[in-house]
This record gives sequence, structure tokens and C-alpha cells, in this order.
Amino acid sequence: MVIRETNLAFTRPLVPRKTTSRIILHHTAGGDVSAHTIHDWHAAKPRWGGIGYHYLIRADGTAERGRPEHVRGVHASRANADSIAIALTGNFETRPPTSAQLSALVWLIRDIRLRVMSAGDRALMASLAADIARVSARASDPTAQAWFERKHGGIDAYLATQRRRLAEVRSTLEVVGHSDVGATACPGRQFPWAELRRRLV
Repeated sequence: MVIRETNLAFTRPLVPRKTTSRIILHHTAGGDVSAHTIHDWHAAKPRWGGIGYHYLIRADGTAERGRPEHVRGVHASRANADSIAIALTGNFETRPPTSAQLSALVWLIRDIRLRVMSAGDRALMASLAADIARVSARASDPTAQAWFERKHGGIDAYLATQRRRLAEVRSTLEVVGHSDVGATACPGRQFPWAELRRRLV
């Protein structure tokens, strides 16, 4: 998947973001409009200068660039300084996102996490994945089974621990909804949090 570049021009200076600790999800609460359209709407607001979100995911799963990822967004007043904003078109008070939107969202969150993750975390993730593959390949070997039973309570217990560690490293960048950081219903009561979290593991 690729991000559709929009080359938007902002009417106010963009401020670099110093830290990134979370991804904040939004719905647009309206129709399936483009990043250009939202950019025009937000440019009319005082002190916004253009689209407040970093990414927009359309109903067909197309991801469009909003603000440059490295700058502060204008999307959640008390959380702009340390977050990346992803908005999905639609009103999730009345219906859930499309399956294409959810698939694109999972891809985009994983992509952002990998890019924002430290080099040390990336190396640890690769090491854990390689270890899981190596041990899984030896799961039927009686010698390996006996060794893992003595040292770790069995191969299955060891692999469960390694998979949990891998999931923890992958999820270092928290994913929250707009309603978690402000007084709003966004991204809506029909947003499928359980499915998203399951797919991100």
C-alpha cells in the first residue's frame, strides 16, 4: 500500500513535533470527501492553516496525506504536541468503517510504528521474530522438547512468552481515539476497537 500524496499548501507556518507517543484516531462525521476538501474546510478556521490530520483514509481504503507527518497536527487540542492524527471518512456513530478502511488503517498504524520505533526496538523485534521462527521449526524435535521443558516449562510456554514480548515491542506507540483525549464522541460508538486491537497484535 502507498500513501497518496496531496501536495497541500498551508496558509500558516507548520511547527515540527518534538515527540511522538501516540496515534489518535478520528472520524470525519460526514461523507467520503478528499483530503483536499477537508484542507479547504480547515484552512477557513482561525489558526489552523489547513487540514489538521496527518492522514485521511477514504471509504475505498485509499490513504491520503494531510499534514506532513513530522509536524504538529491540529486535531485534539490537548494532545497535538505528541501525536499523529489519522482520520477516516464517515460517521461512525451511525455505521462502522468499511472493511477497506480498517485494512488500510491496520497497515498505516504498523507502518508508522515501524518508522517511529527506535533502532534498538527494531533490532529487538527482528531478533524475537527470528527466535520464534527458529524454535517453532524445532517444535517436533524430542531433544528440543526436553531442553525447553527443563528450562522454560515447554516449547509452547517459551513461544507464548516470546510472542507476548514481540507484541509489546510492536505496540510501543499507543493508539487511542479522539474521545480518549477530549470531550467528544469521536471516532464514534460503532468504531470497531476490539477488531482493530486484535489485528494489530
